[in-house]
Amino acid sequence: QASQEAVADLIARGHERIAFFSSNNDHTQSIRERFDGYRKEVARLGYITRPYERWIPVGAGGPDDTMVQTISDALAVMRRLPEPPTAAFCTRDFVTACLLEACGNQGLEVGVDFGIATFNDMGPAYFRYQRRLDLVVQQMETISTTAVARLQALMRGETVTPGPIRIPAKFIPA
Repeated sequence: QASQEAVADLIARGHERIAFFSSNNDHTQSIRERFDGYRKEVARLGYITRPYERWIPVGAGGPDDTMVQTISDALAVMRRLPEPPTAAFCTRDFVTACLLEACGNQGLEVGVDFGIATFNDMGPAYFRYQRRLDLVVQQMETISTTAVARLQALMRGETVTPGPIRIPAKFIPA
């Protein structure tokens, strides 16, 4: 739901073509849900999203020069499309960090020439200029206290309903 809210905010600010960048780990439920949220929201714009979507291979070390180059190349190709993107939605912090570098290398000022909405799983200090980004922030304190409460209940011998618990992320516009 937060993915849709972030993409809807980009659309509300006039962005009609929104790129999608993620790591290639699309089998992870959270990444899949983020992608689905992006797809649902851009569907109302009525364009084929595939040319604007990139799944970036990630090595064990996370972001590196190869990843920055891959994202930079992808952005350059997208900017040559008949209707280039004016914004992007990213599912991971380190993908966004690479996209920020790619934008800088291509003379795009984020928040002015190009909008970015991203999940911010690493915390508020991860991005140097976070005020220019739309952030989707996991509620880590709520997630932690919920997990601890469930563990404590199990240790007391209480029955805990199995399965995932959804803690909604918080959307913070730029």
